Amino acid sequence: MIRSMLKIVFWGSFFVLFGCRFKSIDMKIDDAYIVKKSDIRAYVGDDIDGDWVKKRIDGDFLVVDISTKQDLVLFQKQHTAGMFHQAHFCQQPMIVSPLVIGGVYLKGKEVIKYLWASSSLHDVKNSQKESGWYKYNVVFFTRFDQDIPLYEEQIMDKRQKNYEKFDLRKQPEDICFEIGNAGMMVSYLSNTARLTKDQIKQAFEGEIISSSDTLKK
Repeated sequence: MIRSMLKIVFWGSFFVLFGCRFKSIDMKIDDAYIVKKSDIRAYVGDDIDGDWVKKRIDGDFLVVDISTKQDLVLFQKQHTAGMFHQAHFCQQPMIVSPLVIGGVYLKGKEVIKYLWASSSLHDVKNSQKESGWYKYNVVFFTRFDQDIPLYEEQIMDKRQKNYEKFDLRKQPEDICFEIGNAGMMVSYLSNTARLTKDQIKQAFEGEIISSSDTLKK
């Protein structure tokens, strides 16, 4: 998952550098809260069943509500490449940590999966729009403590050999992230959003979302 995501980012950068038109996605953070691992399926669907999550991730999840000026469901209909979600600790931009699960989510599915669904895109689109902004989720792991080596193409700092360990409950750090789409002719990338360590602390201090509360927001 992480390896393929980095390849998408690499090729997106390639197209930007070598003649691909580049456009922006307007994004902002609305809220952040903790969801139990047992209840995260309501947000990420079958992505919770991946080997990476089942075997290597321990702890709850940090769900971040975001808004974009662009309708990403319609956007995916117009651009065949999938939306990616990339993140790093703001103070350590060259250090690779397994922070994110999947891409951009809407009502428990990655945005691209709405192109394969039988439900009306029009209904989905309109139900999520508020005050000119479209509502989505991105999801972060809160803890990683295993010794897993990086692939060679992932290494950005030669001193780093394994994924960086972290525990956001014990030691929260600012997280910087973007969403984007790496197409053959046009690449899109959002502004960089910064989720501060104080926001992460507040998320942990709040009531953990349970299955009875999921997707109320």
